[in-house]
Amino acid sequence: MRICDIYIDGFGIYHNQAVNDIPDGLILFTGKNEGGKTTLMEFIRAILFGFPSFKNRNDYHPLRGGTYGGRVRLVMNDGRIITVERFGKKAIIKYEDRSSEQAEPSERLFNIDRRTFENIFAIGLGDLQGLGILSDEGIKGRIFAASAGIDEKSFSNMRDNVEKELSNLLKSGRATNPLINQIMRRLAEIGSEIKELRKGSEDYAEFQKRLAE
Repeated sequence: MRICDIYIDGFGIYHNQAVNDIPDGLILFTGKNEGGKTTLMEFIRAILFGFPSFKNRNDYHPLRGGTYGGRVRLVMNDGRIITVERFGKKAIIKYEDRSSEQAEPSERLFNIDRRTFENIFAIGLGDLQGLGILSDEGIKGRIFAASAGIDEKSFSNMRDNVEKELSNLLKSGRATNPLINQIMRRLAEIGSEIKELRKGSEDYAEFQKRLAE
């Protein structure tokens, strides 16, 4: 999924602003401090996941007029072009066949929650300055899954299977069934047998010495 068009009716410093025909690939937005780069990112977050109740943060209500919200057009992985429009709390998803529905994009269009999106695909300066951005196991899983070219569910299943296999191979404590525990116990037994054989060899050598005398 990628964004191809953005229209902001009213959001922070933006009113009746549009960015159209955004090409595929890496796109860089530049500007001076307080120029609106973070506001644009927050707008995309808000359209896709809703306007959060900010505490001690800018809620980005329109400063220059317009209705609170706007829309983005998305090119999905299968080539479909879908528009997500949000004014206030409700989102409207519009499809190519001109049908539409009131639904959350995260539930209809992509299997990802707000926290994961913000910590992987929409990281702001404040997020980078915060601690523990990658402390969430779900976020770690999605990053590793993406780097491996598999979906997050497959990665989660793979991780569970590996942990299960490890548990079958080795357990702490007095467990004796796992394979590695059995091998370690057998190695300990062999070590004891070797000690006994060495002792017998030493006793035999001592006996031979006495006979020679």
